[in-house]
Amino acid sequence: MNENILRKAILDSTDNIIYVSDIDTYEVLYINGSGKKRYQITGDDYKGQKCYELLQGKREPCEFCTNERLRAEGSSRWTRYNKYLDRYFVIVDYLIEPVPGYRVRMEIATDITDKERQKKLLGSKVQQDETLLQCIKTLNDTLDLDCAIHRLLELIAEHYGGDRTYIFEIDHDQKIACNTYEWCAENVTSEIGNLQEISLSTLEKWLRQFEKSGSFSVSSLDQEIDPESEAYDILNGQGIHSLMAAPLYEMGKVCGFIGVDDPKRNRENPDLLKSVTYFIANDLQKRRMVSRLEHLSYVDILTGLWNRNKYMEEVFDIEKHGCSNIGVAYVDLNGLKVANNRFGHEYGDKLIICMAEILKAVFREQIYRIGGDEFVVLCRNISQEEFHKKELVLRNKVKEHKEISASIGTTWEEAITDINELINHADELMYANKQKYYEFSVYEGYNHDSTIAKQVIKDINQDRYRVFLQPKVYLGTGKLSGAEALIRRVDNNGDLIFPDRFIPLYEAEGVIRHIDFYALECVCRLINKMHSQGHDIGKISVNFSRVTLLEYDIVDRILAVCRKYDVDAGQICIEVTESVSKLKTSELVALSQKIKDAGFYLSLDDYGAKYSNITLLSNIKFDEVKLDKSIISEIMTNERARAIVRSTIYMCRGFGATKTTAEGIETEEQMELLKKLQCDCGQGYYFSRPIAIEEFIEKYIK
Repeated sequence: MNENILRKAILDSTDNIIYVSDIDTYEVLYINGSGKKRYQITGDDYKGQKCYELLQGKREPCEFCTNERLRAEGSSRWTRYNKYLDRYFVIVDYLIEPVPGYRVRMEIATDITDKERQKKLLGSKVQQDETLLQCIKTLNDTLDLDCAIHRLLELIAEHYGGDRTYIFEIDHDQKIACNTYEWCAENVTSEIGNLQEISLSTLEKWLRQFEKSGSFSVSSLDQEIDPESEAYDILNGQGIHSLMAAPLYEMGKVCGFIGVDDPKRNRENPDLLKSVTYFIANDLQKRRMVSRLEHLSYVDILTGLWNRNKYMEEVFDIEKHGCSNIGVAYVDLNGLKVANNRFGHEYGDKLIICMAEILKAVFREQIYRIGGDEFVVLCRNISQEEFHKKELVLRNKVKEHKEISASIGTTWEEAITDINELINHADELMYANKQKYYEFSVYEGYNHDSTIAKQVIKDINQDRYRVFLQPKVYLGTGKLSGAEALIRRVDNNGDLIFPDRFIPLYEAEGVIRHIDFYALECVCRLINKMHSQGHDIGKISVNFSRVTLLEYDIVDRILAVCRKYDVDAGQICIEVTESVSKLKTSELVALSQKIKDAGFYLSLDDYGAKYSNITLLSNIKFDEVKLDKSIISEIMTNERARAIVRSTIYMCRGFGATKTTAEGIETEEQMELLKKLQCDCGQGYYFSRPIAIEEFIEKYIK
C-alpha cells in the first residue's frame, strides 16, 4: 500500500479536526476527514480559502491567531470556544517546515464540548472539579505524554486514596490487554511487568460491566470474585482487596481502562474516573497516531524491514555510544534490474520480499533495506562463532532458493573503532563476490556496475588477453626454478598493452578477478600439457589482486581450477602484493593459512616498493619474498638500498623456510652481488624478458 495513502488513512481515522495552512497567506492546504465532516466540506473545495473564513466565519485574521507565537520547536496549546460550530476545543498548534524556507501551521483540535458542559454541571463537587481540571491541564500542558499520564495517575490516586493507579490498553486483534502505565504509592510494589498480554477472557466480567454501567468496582475481592478464577489469582497475587475501574473508548469501542487499587475514599463515586477517561483515550489515540506515523518513517513498506532512515539512526547510535562484538552482513540481490525489465516490477518486488524473508529467518532483527536491492544486517553483541554460523545459514538458504541470487559480504569485529569502515569493508567483500555472477550473466544490463565486467569477459572470450612467462632462476646454479605468469592486453591494432595501463582500473572497478582467473586457467592448462608430454615446468607464479582475494571461498575456487586441469596445488605459487596488508589481520592470517593448507606456494610480491610492512611478515609464513625491482635497481650505487636487501635476505633466512627472489635484475654485476648476499633466486631482463608461452617452452623446456 502507498505510504501516502496510509498516512491519509491514519489522519482520517481520528475524531480530531486536523488542518494545515500557509502561515503567510492563511490559505488552507489540507483538512482531514473529521474536519470536512464538521464543516460540511465536499472534496477539495476548501483549497485556496482562508483559514479564518473557512473555520471561524471571519473576514480577517483572528485576533487570537497564534501564528506569531509559533516556533520551530515546541507547540502552542490552548482552549477555545468556536462560535461557528458552537463547540469547545482543546487546540495544539505546530510550526512545520516541510521544505527549507516554506513554513506551514498544523492545528489539531480536540472537541471537548461534552466534557466542558458536563464540568459545568458539577459545580457542587469542588474537589472533584479541581482534580479533573488538574488532570486536563496536565494532559494539555505537558509535552511528554508519558510524564503527563504518570502525573494524571498520581492525581487520581490522591483523589481516591489508592495504592496503585494504572491504565490497560486492549488489542482486540490479539484478544489481549496490556498494562501500559502505572503509578504506585510509596512502598507499593510495581506490577506493570507482570501484567502483560492478559487474555480478554480473564477480563470478561469487567468488559460486560463496562458496557452495562460505564464502570466496574470490587468492594471485597474474596466475596465478589470467584476464588477459582484466573482474575482472582491475578488480583490476589498483588495483594489487592478492592478496586474500581472505568473504560476508555475509541470510535465507540472499549479500547482499555483506567483503574485504582484499594481506594480509601470517594470509592462510591466513580465520576472523576469516568470523566477523565475521555481525555486519556484522546491522548492515547494521538500517541498511537504519532507512533504509527513515526513507524512509517522507519519501516520499508514493501518488506516490513527497517529502512535507510532507521539504518542511519542505528549507525549514528553506534558511532556515539560505541559497540563491541558486532557482525555486519552486506547483501545485494543479483540481477534485479534485468528481472524488473524482463518480468515486471511486481516480480522484482517478489524477489525483494523473498530476500527479506530469508534475512528475517536468519537474523530476525536489525535488518535494513538501504536501497532498491541492498540490505545490511547489524548484529550487536554476538560472538564471532555465532555470527559465522548465521552467515553459513544465510549463504545456504540463498543457494538453495530457486529464484534468489545474491552476493554477500560479511565481517565481524570485537573492538570496533569505526562502524562506517566496518560496513564499507563488508560492502567491499560483497562486491568482490558479485564479480563471479557477472561471469555467468547472459542478460544485457545485468547491473548498472557490470558494463566493464562484461567487456572484460567478452575480451577474454575473444582472446584479447595473452599470458606471458618470465623465467625465475636459481642464482647459485643458474638453473630454471620456475616462471611468473604476466598478463598483456591486445588492442585493436594487435599491439600489446602493458598491465599498468589497465590493471589499476580493473582493481578500482572490482573486476580484476576475471583477469586473475584467466591467467590461472592458462597456467594450469600449460602445466597439464607439459605433464602429458613428460616435461617438468617447475612452479609457476600467478598474481592475485587483493580485490580477488576478498571473495568468499576464494581458495576453494582456485583449487577448483587446479582440479579441472589435474594440476597439483604445489605447482602453483600464489603471489600477493603488500596491499593485502589493508585487509584485517584476522582475515589475512586466516586466508594465508587456507592457501598454505591447500598446498599452494605463497609469495609476497613487490616487497619494499611501498609499504615494507614488517607486521605482514611477522603474521604470515610466506614461502617466498620477492624484492621489488625499484630497490634492486639501486643496489650497486646506493648503500642504503644494499643494506635493506641484505637485512631482508638475512631476516627471511632467519624465518627458516622463506626464500628470497630479486626482481628486475638487469646486469651481471647485480646478479653477482645478490649471489654474494645469498639471495636464492632472480628474475629480470638479464635472464629474459617476459616471453610468449610457446617461446618459453621451446627455450626452457624442450
